[in-house]
Amino acid sequence: MNSIRRLTPRKSGQSMEATIAQINRVTVGWFSYFRHCTWNIFDKYDGMVRKRLRRQLLKRHRRNPKRLCR
Repeated sequence: MNSIRRLTPRKSGQSMEATIAQINRVTVGWFSYFRHCTWNIFDKYDGMVRKRLRRQLLKRHRRNPKRLCR
């Protein structure tokens, strides 16, 4: 979980595509390691990734003068 926090700071200057590509690399590695566990082991992880990416997007939209609606 710490690696996801490190990859998704709210003030990141990276594009969203680059951030998602990095997260995908970490996720594939974790999935390869935990693939023989129960099927719901990634529920908490998935929720955290979604929350972090959503926060990053909202931070970027606040600076947008046209402000896209939620």
